[in-house]
Amino acid sequence: MATVAGLATAAPPSPALRFDAALPETKQLLLEMLTAEREARLSEEMQLKFSQAGLDGWMDVCAAEQERLVTVGTGWSVDTAGHRAWLEGFRTAYLLYPSDKAFQEIPIQVKYNRRTVGLPEGFFVDAPLVSAADMKETSLATVVGRGPFVVISGSLT
Repeated sequence: MATVAGLATAAPPSPALRFDAALPETKQLLLEMLTAEREARLSEEMQLKFSQAGLDGWMDVCAAEQERLVTVGTGWSVDTAGHRAWLEGFRTAYLLYPSDKAFQEIPIQVKYNRRTVGLPEGFFVDAPLVSAADMKETSLATVVGRGPFVVISGSLT
């Protein structure tokens, strides 16, 4: 096996590598990419990039690294359908393989996600909501009925 930019690959990646979560090869490559991402996130180089990007840009640094890992691992170019499929699978791998502990432990952003610890799937942590127009407060639970829902929020600070 050769190491390519943090990824161990048996052969050079093929642009024809189709994303299929049911294939063992897909699962293995996702694990390799997640391991490479974890190592990158913890590296001094990435920590410096996070620091330079600040609170408003560190997620962009993560997104760029994920795109790079998908390109290197699969051979797909950014902004192609194949790349988008792999990127989505990469970012949601812990949901694709919920019974595989590695997918819950390797990505540190999943392992240390405390907002949903102990909540059944499909539930959310209730949060106060304040209207910017009249400063009246309500709760997320009073607004959300049966889902699914997308919550978009921001801050006036």
